[in-house]
Amino acid sequence: MYSPCHLAESNKEHYLPSFEALDKLASHISGIEFSSSSFGDVEAVLQEKGQEIIRQLAQGYLSQRSAEEEKKEFVVGEDGIRRSSRRKGCTRKREHSQKVGQTTLAALSEKTCSLSMFHRPAL
Repeated sequence: MYSPCHLAESNKEHYLPSFEALDKLASHISGIEFSSSSFGDVEAVLQEKGQEIIRQLAQGYLSQRSAEEEKKEFVVGEDGIRRSSRRKGCTRKREHSQKVGQTTLAALSEKTCSLSMFHRPAL
């Protein structure tokens, strides 16, 4: 198995899936199955699997940046009130379609609730 030793220890977890996929792809095309294949056949596999590896690298980048995001001690709401408590489920995850494929971005929610969320409509 390939060891991404050139990455900082704290970042390895984010990029490990892409390195493992690259190692698997290299083993696959260097194996007996492709020993008599045309380069066109190998190129087709590289194109397909390589795109997935690039997507995994992009996901690793987004995961790393999300993990490095600064966690704020407090936020100030639209009403000017300083709030330091965090609601459960405050992390948001969004699916993104990029040129490299589908990725997920997790970020801390820094938006505060508007006061209208706490007021009941008059009956």
